Amino acid sequence: MLTIVNNANSKIQQNIGMQIYKHGTEYIKSQYLKEVNCDDGLLVYNTLTSEIILVDKDNYYNPDDNFKKWLISHWYYIEKDAKPTTIANIFKQIATNEMINNKKKSNGYIIMTTTVCNARCFYCYECNYQQKPMTDDMALKIAKYLIQNQQQHLHLTWFGGEPLCNAKAIRIISKHLNDNGVNYDASMISNGYLIDTIPVDELKNDWKIRQIQITIDGTKEIYQSVKNYKNEDKHSYEKILSNVKRLLDNNITVSIRMNVGLHNGDDILNLIQELHDIFGNNSKLQPYAVPLFIGEGDPPLVLTDEEAERLYVNVKNASEKLKKLGYKQKNFNISVENYKPYHCMADSGSAKMITIEGNLTPCEHYAYSEICGNIFEGITDYNLLDTWKERLYVPACETCFNYPKCVKIKKCSTDNICDKPQRMLMDYHIEIRMLEM
Repeated sequence: MLTIVNNANSKIQQNIGMQIYKHGTEYIKSQYLKEVNCDDGLLVYNTLTSEIILVDKDNYYNPDDNFKKWLISHWYYIEKDAKPTTIANIFKQIATNEMINNKKKSNGYIIMTTTVCNARCFYCYECNYQQKPMTDDMALKIAKYLIQNQQQHLHLTWFGGEPLCNAKAIRIISKHLNDNGVNYDASMISNGYLIDTIPVDELKNDWKIRQIQITIDGTKEIYQSVKNYKNEDKHSYEKILSNVKRLLDNNITVSIRMNVGLHNGDDILNLIQELHDIFGNNSKLQPYAVPLFIGEGDPPLVLTDEEAERLYVNVKNASEKLKKLGYKQKNFNISVENYKPYHCMADSGSAKMITIEGNLTPCEHYAYSEICGNIFEGITDYNLLDTWKERLYVPACETCFNYPKCVKIKKCSTDNICDKPQRMLMDYHIEIRMLEM
């Protein structure tokens, strides 16, 4: 039994094709395979090619000559004397070349309207920023910069602090773009508390908001403890849920980010159920669970191996609950079908962040330490940008099945995919994607 569940990546097929069988050459099974048991047999995901096959276990583990030749030609086996990482790097380079050949000029901007926030989350990586808003004059200058550098379509992400703590900056920039006929849309990363202070028509028609990410880390008691709003509103949880309903009722997508830690694993399950009880399976509601950033916050979050495994279980349980209730699973930047030629906006050049001072930076986590230019002069430090393209290679890459699909950059402090629980979660989500195909 052999069924191809997912075809090999077309670009890989065009550029590399099948592996030619060499009589007399010894072959060994590739290390770039993910094997998952299922009711119908064994699913095998080849991360070199993106191909996924469904096979009989006995035939796969003890292939006859004809089947083994097929497996060799499809890169499930490689020459024993070949260096696996060299082969993987050839596949990765093809994907990178495709990215370079099809690269477009930056068409997205994350705009920090303010570093002020009305909440005091214990894990916030901006906790040491000086809190101040963008000035009206700077907002207008940023709008003019966007117009001068616009492409056919522009996407903006409003960011903070809490971006709605300086809604005036959003109004100034949006109005100037609209008055000049700029084709754009926008999203926002917000705690959601101030949503009801903005008329819905303004959100949709003037600001062109299509999606808002709102973080809810638990039901009422835990939510209010984590957010720790400065005004000490005892009904902030109800207010957030009301604001979510308001957005959904007006056809604005709401992504509910649930940061899962050791303190709220069980309560996140209660939150998921509560969201479902209130909103059902509204297609515009997109809840997802992620582990708290390891190494972030004040003091930084550090876990023992045992704690990391507990955190993995918490996030996995939340993901399974979401799936059971019919919510679409977030891919967490994991691509089974395609290659991932870059890590994020920092090394792809697809977007930049604009700070409240008008500075340009490749990553929102380094808004004040990695400045590569400004809205007046454009990019002034290309060397700095190049450092964000430097790849990280660690010894564990030698034996990792996901190496052909993984892109790690040296400067990224939040990329700890090789550590628990992130590695365990990556394996879990890849298995889920395989079983869903």
